[in-house]
Amino acid sequence: MQAKQIAPARRGLGWTQARLATEAGLHPKAVAYWERKGGATTPHWLHANAGLNRIQAALCRHGVTFGPDHVTISNQ
Repeated sequence: MQAKQIAPARRGLGWTQARLATEAGLHPKAVAYWERKGGATTPHWLHANAGLNRIQAALCRHGVTFGPDHVTISNQ
């Protein structure tokens, strides 16, 4: 998963950033950061790969799959 795929996947599920944060066990600021910045530079409060991995796991649990340049939602 690429950071730029987070927002389309989240919106495809009809989720807010807050809902994704809850599902991933993260603070909503972490989700907003990844969507806005794509994780180019990581602030001290954000554990880079751990946060991105948790976001991906939360989305995948709800039927999202990621290709190199696309997002597919199969379970709604």
